Amino acid sequence: MPKGIPKNGINNGWFRKGTYTGFGFKKGLTPWNKGKKGRQKNHNTSGLCPGWNKGLKMPKITGEKNYQWKGDKTSYRSLHRWVIKNLGKAHECKHCKKEKTTIKSIQWANKYHNYKRNLTDWIALCASCHKKYDNKRNRNKRKKL
Repeated sequence: MPKGIPKNGINNGWFRKGTYTGFGFKKGLTPWNKGKKGRQKNHNTSGLCPGWNKGLKMPKITGEKNYQWKGDKTSYRSLHRWVIKNLGKAHECKHCKKEKTTIKSIQWANKYHNYKRNLTDWIALCASCHKKYDNKRNRNKRKKL
């Protein structure tokens, strides 16, 4: 016996074969997307079907208020994303005053190598100055040992 039909085998009207239940597609009608390929524009909006909350700011659950907030125990990559989100992209090196030429030519460097969520602990450096800055720090660290 199929699922949903009582044991006595009598179907009292629910989902009787051939009846329209109010949902689904009616036979004989042409679908709106027949003959179209790929992602379709939403008929209610002008663009491709975006997420319902795309672009909305939700201050009640962002930053430290979010249940997944890890504070200073975050990963290296997510910390750099947080810095870029709050300070913006770096455009000029603070040491040699070099302007940004390519996408990754100017980077955010951590001043004291603590990697904490402190925005004053970050400085914009070009790739060569960043390398020199880190090497200088490593040399000083080796001398102390």
